[in-house]
Amino acid sequence: MKQIDDIQSTRIGVVGAGSWGTALAKLLAEKGFGIDFWVFEPEVKEQIETFRENKVFLPGFSLPDSIRPSNDIEIVVRDKDLILVVVPSHCMRSVVIDMKPFVSRDAVVVSASKGIENKTHLTMTGILAEILDFLPPDNLAVLSGPSFAKEVAARIPTVVAAASVSDQVARFVQAVFACPTFRVYVNHDPVGTQIGGGHEKCAGHCRRHLRRNEHGAESPGRPGSPGADGNESFRHPAGGGSVDPVRPGRGRRSAAYLHRRLEPQLHGGVQIGQGKNWMTLFLKCAWWPKG
Repeated sequence: MKQIDDIQSTRIGVVGAGSWGTALAKLLAEKGFGIDFWVFEPEVKEQIETFRENKVFLPGFSLPDSIRPSNDIEIVVRDKDLILVVVPSHCMRSVVIDMKPFVSRDAVVVSASKGIENKTHLTMTGILAEILDFLPPDNLAVLSGPSFAKEVAARIPTVVAAASVSDQVARFVQAVFACPTFRVYVNHDPVGTQIGGGHEKCAGHCRRHLRRNEHGAESPGRPGSPGADGNESFRHPAGGGSVDPVRPGRGRRSAAYLHRRLEPQLHGGVQIGQGKNWMTLFLKCAWWPKG
């Protein structure tokens, strides 16, 4: 990444106007940044321009005038210092392919998307590294945590992790996003952070399922909590307990724990609600050999 002396001069593009992308764009705009905002749906772009509100994905929150919505991805990513990608995991590859011709070689690209790719089992940064192959690996980062779009938009205090193999890039992302109600911790384990974020996405479903299937045995409580299968707590800023700022890499232990607890029940056809398909992939990739 290039040296940026004044963080407020950072040129930012946000790709993805779902609830989380909109909440993060709002947070950045309220910090004083001008945000070029890629919106897939023309009607959502019109809503934001006309009503300063994303009524489809984040209703009830007024968006600053400094958020500039566009259906043209070139406008949003060209000449940007930081590009935040917040699209569904199954759309990541196609969206990044569309972005590629316009991404600067010194841009920092941050994924705030949760999940892994179905066929390749790549993490989101794995997809970014594969497609944006002209970028140094140091220029990729992750923003993830136990966060809710409506809470961030409402300025309810939230904790997340910014992860990159480069300390300089991780701290740059921290400086861009951090504010009094949005605390950002730094670590150097982007893979573990993504596993933790994915675990957080469906951990609620898993917890309810585990309690429901204990058949009178003591509830295991939150996966990874003290006493549960001998594992130490998974509490950490990345979401599912995968990343500790001091001991990165715990995401792999989180995956292994969930693998032991849930795989037999998933193979038996048990449903865990909307998290089942994602969790099945999660279990297949418990030790994440790729990206």
